[in-house]
Amino acid sequence: MDGEGVGGLLERLEEFVGSGGGGGWDDKCELKAGVGSDALVTWLNRCTEILRKEPNVLEISSERMIIVGDLHGHLMDLVKVVNSFVDFALNDANCFSSKSSGGTSAKYKSCSPLIFLGDYVDRGAESCEVLALLSCLKIAFPDRIFLLRGNHESRTMVQKTYKEGRSFSSECTQKFGDVHGHSVLNAGLKWFDALPLVAIAQPKDSALRFWCCHGGISPKMASVEIVHKIERFSADHSGIIAGPFCDLIWSDPLDESHAHALSDKDFAEFLEIDFMGNPPRGCGYFYGYALVEEFLRRNKLTGIVRGHQVPLRGYREHFRDHRVRKLEHPPVVTLFTASNYCGTYGNTGAVGIITADGIQPVLLDEYLETEEDERQAEVQYRKAMEDDAVNEINPAWNRLKLLLETKARLNAVMKASSRSNAMANVVAKSRQSEADNAENALKEHFQTQLNESSDVDDESRRIFDSIDLDRNGSLSAEEVSIFLSSLPIHANTTSRTNHAHNWFLNMDKNKDGQIHFQEFADYLASIALEDE
Repeated sequence: MDGEGVGGLLERLEEFVGSGGGGGWDDKCELKAGVGSDALVTWLNRCTEILRKEPNVLEISSERMIIVGDLHGHLMDLVKVVNSFVDFALNDANCFSSKSSGGTSAKYKSCSPLIFLGDYVDRGAESCEVLALLSCLKIAFPDRIFLLRGNHESRTMVQKTYKEGRSFSSECTQKFGDVHGHSVLNAGLKWFDALPLVAIAQPKDSALRFWCCHGGISPKMASVEIVHKIERFSADHSGIIAGPFCDLIWSDPLDESHAHALSDKDFAEFLEIDFMGNPPRGCGYFYGYALVEEFLRRNKLTGIVRGHQVPLRGYREHFRDHRVRKLEHPPVVTLFTASNYCGTYGNTGAVGIITADGIQPVLLDEYLETEEDERQAEVQYRKAMEDDAVNEINPAWNRLKLLLETKARLNAVMKASSRSNAMANVVAKSRQSEADNAENALKEHFQTQLNESSDVDDESRRIFDSIDLDRNGSLSAEEVSIFLSSLPIHANTTSRTNHAHNWFLNMDKNKDGQIHFQEFADYLASIALEDE
């Protein structure tokens, strides 16, 4: 790579994409590599060294900042972003001298920073090439390229089997063979562990401040300081299904697509919803406007810019229209940059531009705007979302879902009414079709997992460890309460506290005020047996 520069690599990858790229969406098709395994490992390792020096929360200030959403192995879309928005000298060969650790900021201090929101790998056929280009950009321009972590940058997600597309793990093996593929995968996992979690983007000479991350916020994330304290370098994060780290990369804004049909009274109640469990993900939360407003106000922020979901046109605003007034800036924005995700969504890719005027979308591709075209695009998009629902479940949730979503748990532990009429009207309607399809897919998936599962004690131990947030080998009442608050059915605070108390008492057989692993495993086994 020395002497070639990022421009040379970009040109080479453009030719690679133009000739057909890595391959199709079918996981059985032959894959081609646009980079060599040795070079890729070298770039990943050099980039990792730079990433590890960065804090959990980056502070970025410039007149103009480019925010890039999920890429998922879509090299062509990344190439479009680089060609359209990277305005510094890509052909500076000195950036890649063997003695250099990166470019000098003096050469590009007036250029626009790019902030990437995570999910660089999986599904698409060119995850390796995407990581190669991103790593080389970061090595060359460390003060202008910023890479954040998404939920797919984890050991569990990159080794899943996907209905459409392929995992990063399988791509490495198919492109480079077992030995070299394993080396690339290991370098990639270390790269994932080093990624920062949040960037606060503030235009120069402006009071605007945007919280950029992959998923969003949660009730356990009252302040920026909590994120600063996360130990992000631990490989153990891949199996965690509760806590601020998980919520940052897995949570979603509450769906408001049916809110327009509510009465003024119910709409006002909808805006007062703070959060609820997130069953389509199996972890994290749906966060409502009330929680967003409190988080932004407390931390002197303007809005949240995140990825993690696929808007039909690559950009979506949340909670901006309050009927009686429209907020000056959207409290939450979702960006997705990979176009025609999984080859089935038909979506347009987009990026966001942050300036002193706020955030504005830029679409990577034009699209037809006739009413019939839009209708057909919407039908294709909805069908793809329903078919794909099972793929976005946190893998660490599978055994927990199998054991805990039993009739016994639903009847004895999670008896709860909806928090309000607004929740029933909005959430139930907006998720009905998606939930029905997901439920059927999940039942089949979980039955397969049961038939092929490893030792139950091993699985129970992993569940136990994910709830044991302080890693002291036992569960406290507070940890149980935090865990229950993230389960799919979320009631008000009083009901949730009662559920946690009852569940804790049922498990704490020796009444020592702590739940030990054997007590936990025995309880899981007992409720599973009750349901048979």
